Amino acid sequence: MTQLLEESTTLDREAFKKLLSERQSKYWCQTRQEYCAIYDALRQAERLLNLRNRHIDGFHYQDSATFWKAYCEELFRFDQAYRLFNEYALLVHSKGAMILKSLDDYIEALYSNWYLAELSRSWNKVLETENRMQDWRIAGVPRQQNFYNEVVKPQFNNPQIKRVFVIISDALRYEVAEELGNQINTEKRFTAELRSQLGVLPSYTQLGMAALLPHDEICYQPGNGDIVYADGLSTSGTPNRDIILKKYKGMAVKSDDLLKWKISKDEILFAITKSFISGITPLMPWVTAHLRRRRPSKRAVTRWLN
Repeated sequence: MTQLLEESTTLDREAFKKLLSERQSKYWCQTRQEYCAIYDALRQAERLLNLRNRHIDGFHYQDSATFWKAYCEELFRFDQAYRLFNEYALLVHSKGAMILKSLDDYIEALYSNWYLAELSRSWNKVLETENRMQDWRIAGVPRQQNFYNEVVKPQFNNPQIKRVFVIISDALRYEVAEELGNQINTEKRFTAELRSQLGVLPSYTQLGMAALLPHDEICYQPGNGDIVYADGLSTSGTPNRDIILKKYKGMAVKSDDLLKWKISKDEILFAITKSFISGITPLMPWVTAHLRRRRPSKRAVTRWLN
């Protein structure tokens, strides 16, 4: 760990990775998951340090579109390495071992005090320069409020597509989706494609949910607090969203209710020839279990960061 911190700029990455793999092939790492987790944590720490060294002068992009593209292609890996490091470090700490304590403190400071601070400062500077808050759009980036018309509706132009399922999971981070997508693509029968979209402002769940629904106009109404209306209809709660979707031969359902359905209702559901089915679900626990289940050691301890 000392070598990793002191020599991160000159470290032979391939030799370091090889060393970690060799250590993980030894007896104790094969029999004790917390031993293996130590080296997994070191691997993620090295990823984070390498990214920091590549952007040691901060994040400088000419415009918001370039900045956005940089995050989608590379900068998200800061968040990913940080999450995975904490996952493995948490497993080690849970066994009473403090061997990663100093590294944990260093990584936390790097992520919170340097990465997040620098990223936020640079992003805000670009937005201010472009006066972007007065015109919330970025060239080439799809907007959340156009989701139905641009993503869902065109699917039905393909006669082979009978159903479209939209799973809405609050706070599913881009980097988590990237990891999940990569694992889905290892399956023989499935393919995944990761794309981003510009969320609505102010950024909160109820407005975001409303923006994803089919609509011509979304707005607030005086005296009704923060309830969002789509074409005059309330979008608050699954029953109201279901009413809106029924106009488009669709339905809204919570994941808990879906899992309770009997076979007869399943048959009705899958008999729908063209349906738009939307549901909000606590997807994180399932994603957590799936991602970890795909790892050889089957580690189950996770910490998902919002």
